[in-house]
Amino acid sequence: MIKAIFTAIFGLFFIGCALQANNSSADIFINTSWTLVSISGKSPDTEKPPALRFSDKKASGFSGVNNFSANYKISNDKIVFSEMISTRMASLSAELSKLETDFISALLDITSFELNGDTLSVYGANHTLVFQKTR
Repeated sequence: MIKAIFTAIFGLFFIGCALQANNSSADIFINTSWTLVSISGKSPDTEKPPALRFSDKKASGFSGVNNFSANYKISNDKIVFSEMISTRMASLSAELSKLETDFISALLDITSFELNGDTLSVYGANHTLVFQKTR
């Protein structure tokens, strides 16, 4: 399990992920923070759920065990994450390790998103992430 987590995190260094967006959505994300409320319909069972923050040119967050950071850029109808890095701490909790693996896999799998008020739904082939705006 730990090997799978490290493999997934290592993949973040080299693989970008994209969200579909329209150009007018770009400013909506600047200086916002989002907390994960569900992944594929299931609430994360942890005191500190995964989170995502956007600044002017950087995105960062917490994936369940580790922190990550990436550049992001709006190009046409997509937000493209690049140069993603992550801490590489292991967890003694199998549940947190699975949450992080699923969360990272979902981020790498993103194909589109929907913004509805303070709720951000992110869709991929294998997972749906639902975030609540916290700032």
